[in-house]
Amino acid sequence: MPELLPLVNWPPAYPALWAATLNLGGGDIDKVSSLLNPLLLMVTSLSVFWVCRMVTGSASVAGIMAVVNAFTPMSMIVYGHAWSETLFIPVLLLAYAAFWKYRISQEKFIWLAAAAVLIGGSNWVRYAGAVFLPLLGFSVLVASGSALGKRITHAAGAMLLGAAVAFPLWLRNWQLTGNISGSDRGGVTRMDRLFEDMATIVDLFEHSFFSFSMVLRANLELPILIAAAFVAYKAFRRSGIRWLRPPEIWLPLVWLAGYLVFLLYARKVQVTVDLDLRMLAVGFPFLLLAMA
Repeated sequence: MPELLPLVNWPPAYPALWAATLNLGGGDIDKVSSLLNPLLLMVTSLSVFWVCRMVTGSASVAGIMAVVNAFTPMSMIVYGHAWSETLFIPVLLLAYAAFWKYRISQEKFIWLAAAAVLIGGSNWVRYAGAVFLPLLGFSVLVASGSALGKRITHAAGAMLLGAAVAFPLWLRNWQLTGNISGSDRGGVTRMDRLFEDMATIVDLFEHSFFSFSMVLRANLELPILIAAAFVAYKAFRRSGIRWLRPPEIWLPLVWLAGYLVFLLYARKVQVTVDLDLRMLAVGFPFLLLAMA
């Protein structure tokens, strides 16, 4: 009889959710995606709406951004498959929403604790959730309006709480494989691959805007870039660099950039990390939040 080996390359939360949904579906595995994916997409859309409502103060703008996020080619592809990103994305967005609620509620720690628990829990869905712990701490330090001592205390407390949620998984993987992710080491070592990976990220983001149609991209990409450059130029003419100062704009971009940098790093150290659409889809809602 073959030896049973623990499966550590993938965290257990998404398979556990599938198992629970399988019971609700009467044991028919073909019904799991049809039950689970629409629900997770709804949670994602409501999370986008919640954040945009807090950021803009406008329910109509928040509704538009939620609908746009739901029907982007990236979302339609990701939520049409049985991928763990369908759970990872709403968990992260709920964490970001909880952080923003913390920010506008006079820094009530209960909301920051909720964000920390969600980010810690995201590690049980995708190991990439680990990068959002320092991003959360950074967000508290730079985007909070409280005294420096309180910011440092809250940032440290949130990171420790999130790490405590993920620690049992990290410890188990460390005992079994010698690292917290459970993945084999020995990623890409060539330096020029870094530039190839960066080009892949840009290309996938561009394609996703045009439903992966080369015809649409060829005819619409240049006019859209010109229009975006014109809008940015007018904004800088009107407000100068202050246009970029509100954290409503730059903070989601920091979360997006931090996640993409983590993916590039993971490619250098892990064998099993590939850059594909579903991985980049995790960061796409944060781009929309910055645009709101």
